[in-house]
Amino acid sequence: MRQTTRQALELWVMVLDGVAWVAYGAIALLMLIGAADVLGTYGMGRALPSAREFSEVILSVLVFSGIALAFRADRQIGVDLFTTHMPLGPRGILRAVAHLLAAAVFALLAWRASVSALAAFQISETAAALIRFPVWPFKMAVALLMAVTALECLRQGLGGPPAPQSEAEAP
Repeated sequence: MRQTTRQALELWVMVLDGVAWVAYGAIALLMLIGAADVLGTYGMGRALPSAREFSEVILSVLVFSGIALAFRADRQIGVDLFTTHMPLGPRGILRAVAHLLAAAVFALLAWRASVSALAAFQISETAAALIRFPVWPFKMAVALLMAVTALECLRQGLGGPPAPQSEAEAP
């Protein structure tokens, strides 16, 4: 049983490492698009077509991957005005309840985002831009990232410690 738990945690860490790589890729794409747009605008007098729209959908992926990684590292924003003065027992219970509530919220958001992504896929929704590109892959990525966040919140709410970080993510 203990071996299975350790293997499941190792698999989960690999999933979260994948989320980190998604975030790294999104940052790189945003930098490349931004740089190309600035060079095109000021160097050649023409903006990069659809740069703004493409940056918007990439930014949504970056934001939701960041939320998952913040929960992984236990670095989400928290207000501890009262909990710091509480004994460890009640503080742990409140922490578990907060994580379980967050898991429920992110699960609900993931469900609604997946419904939206499926609808976008079914109608072949494209961005309203000069260069039209499909938006459903980005909507599905957001839904998956919210599901990962929900599962990480659930794991921590049920007593699991924050998942180990890779060396590249460590503060």
